[in-house]
Amino acid sequence: SLWCADETDSESLRACAQTLESLYAYVPGGTDLQPSLAEVCTPNEDLTEWTCDLRENVKFHDGSTLDANDVVTSWAAGWDASS
Repeated sequence: SLWCADETDSESLRACAQTLESLYAYVPGGTDLQPSLAEVCTPNEDLTEWTCDLRENVKFHDGSTLDANDVVTSWAAGWDASS
């Protein structure tokens, strides 16, 4: 399949990397992180909740604008494909 949330082989992950973008991404060639869809994510004091400021004007292929609901939906689908 090409359900990106559970792929482990490099060929499938390569296709996923071309169709999905995360809140943060690895700097190419390293292990440092850089913002991707998020400008910044900030935790609360006990690290149980995170607030992420999303990049503005991010568009999907159909022209619709990315918002927090899209991020929540993506996370829910990653945890439970039946969602």
